[in-house]
Amino acid sequence: MIVSRILMSGSLMLAGATAFSAVYLMVPDSSSTSGRRVILLDPNDGSVVNPLYIDLSLQTASTPKHALQVENEIWVSDQVVDSIFVYDLLGTYKRTITGQLDNIRGMGYANGTVYVSNDGASNGATADSIAMYDTAGNRLGHFLTAPATSPFAVFEHNGELLVTDSTEHTIRRYTYAGASLGVWHAGAIRFPQQIHRRTNGNLLVAGFSPPAGVYEYDPAGNYVATYASGAGARGAYELGDGGMLYSVSTGVFKIPAGGGAGTLVIGSNAQYIDKLVIPTIRGRVEHSDFEGDYTMVPVTIEIRPVGSTTPVLTKIVNLDNDRAFSFPASLVTGTYDMTAKSSHWLRKKVSSVVVNEDGTTGVAFILLNGDVDDDNEVSIGDYSQLSVAFGSEPGDPNWNPEADLNGDNAVDIGDFAILSQNFGEVGDE
Repeated sequence: MIVSRILMSGSLMLAGATAFSAVYLMVPDSSSTSGRRVILLDPNDGSVVNPLYIDLSLQTASTPKHALQVENEIWVSDQVVDSIFVYDLLGTYKRTITGQLDNIRGMGYANGTVYVSNDGASNGATADSIAMYDTAGNRLGHFLTAPATSPFAVFEHNGELLVTDSTEHTIRRYTYAGASLGVWHAGAIRFPQQIHRRTNGNLLVAGFSPPAGVYEYDPAGNYVATYASGAGARGAYELGDGGMLYSVSTGVFKIPAGGGAGTLVIGSNAQYIDKLVIPTIRGRVEHSDFEGDYTMVPVTIEIRPVGSTTPVLTKIVNLDNDRAFSFPASLVTGTYDMTAKSSHWLRKKVSSVVVNEDGTTGVAFILLNGDVDDDNEVSIGDYSQLSVAFGSEPGDPNWNPEADLNGDNAVDIGDFAILSQNFGEVGDE
């Protein structure tokens, strides 16, 4: 059936076809027994999603401390190897950042800058400092944490940086440029490590040394509560179900909503806990005027910055029986233009597609048929190729599957009708 030109030339936004993101929690494991790895956990209930999302041993990791998402990459700091291993969001290794780093611990990403806590002075590093990098891994300098002498974690809070220190046992405030703003908290906590913000705005701080546990503070740094007393916590994270995870040398443990004793989630030499957002691109494509098996027709999906014709991601997909596609992407959540193109159909673009964590935005494409020569327009060249193949079936010397526009295994008057209807149409750039 010939679909009307109004329908064919349009694009359709569908609530059921979504561009959304899958959210996980990352935990580096520095154990030589269970394997140096990055574990993925469910952010709602803390259950294990993937016990070996990244095999860090392939990069000769020794003591991976913090896995941090930086735009569309995962940066993993290694305290002993003095390196930062960089992966895409799907866990594929990309590069290693080295030099001027020694005894590094936690990291933070704020104001377009990656901040890395650095304790030692080997490898040309500056002791008791926070090293700064842009998102491409270029070093931007450093700032000193004095009088604190053993920085362990960096966390953005109210437009400032909070830095925990394991020797001074304080949490200090700094500007993004590194100017000291004084102490945020000093109290019973000893050897403070990772900081995490709860949904109520309070901060959880993992205290490693006695009186060890997870400490909660209000936004001004006033003490609120202690959890998992005596645990020797390195990291802590609030779950969606109201429970709490904390990491120690024997694994990741969960405290249920309402409190209580922690139960083991996964055995490991667990370090910091942080969020990972992997965009999952979902959509639908309708190949107009086609009677064949559309699940066997590849579709090229391009994701581009808004207003650009240069893709940041290209993926060839096949549709399911509902004409839908889905794939995870190493992509920053945000707003993009998205295009779809198949062999003898014109490219269609949908502008300003929002890729977010909520899964509320959908996109679908209706592709115009008739582009036999695959040059993204229906013109005399397509008539020429269809004419050569006219009257043919599979196996004939002049058979051209691209001229079989309606997918009925014959090049005949039906294909000419489709081409004639769409003659002069040009696909989107």
